[in-house]
Amino acid sequence: MPNSSHPSGFSLLEVLIATFILAFGLLGVTGIYIHSFKRMENSYWHTLAISQLSSMTEQFLVHDYECLVWSKDCRRLLPHGECDCKPDKIRVCWKGEQNKQCLQL
Repeated sequence: MPNSSHPSGFSLLEVLIATFILAFGLLGVTGIYIHSFKRMENSYWHTLAISQLSSMTEQFLVHDYECLVWSKDCRRLLPHGECDCKPDKIRVCWKGEQNKQCLQL
């Protein structure tokens, strides 16, 4: 004969606590996903800026100096891109995750 003083199954409080723990865990996973996406996007822009610097450096080496075309291309490719090229200094800037980032040769 079952003992009536120990109810079987889950109480509403136990279900609510389990739901809260699951929701908190999913919120943490979502936060990690968003953070990693921002880092991935920033890495993409950084790689693109390095590519632009390499392109301009190669043009300087073969004396095919087309700074105006390169600057327009750079501004089009990078978010809020600023590209400056002089024979002694090449600089590429873009708006990163939180602030402006620059690469310079």
